[in-house]
Amino acid sequence: NDILTAGLGLAITGGAVGQAKLVQLGNNYVYLYGGSGGLVIGNGDGTTILKIDGTFIWETSSSERMRLDASGNLAIGGSGFTDKLTVMNK
Repeated sequence: NDILTAGLGLAITGGAVGQAKLVQLGNNYVYLYGGSGGLVIGNGDGTTILKIDGTFIWETSSSERMRLDASGNLAIGGSGFTDKLTVMNK
């Protein structure tokens, strides 16, 4: 098991990433900042993903399950909104 140790945090720049940071602050939380396009947290095969880029999108098995937009609209079961709370495929 390889471990990367960085005393003040880790910054990743260049390439397709833009800029990303991983830091632990004095409040003992770990902060992961995405590149200029947002932040994606997922597993190795891409079947479970949390993507944050102004809109929170929850995916499992490569399918969108829930979306929260910048206006506070929440859609469960898909990405379309018809009201503040939309539940699809009931």
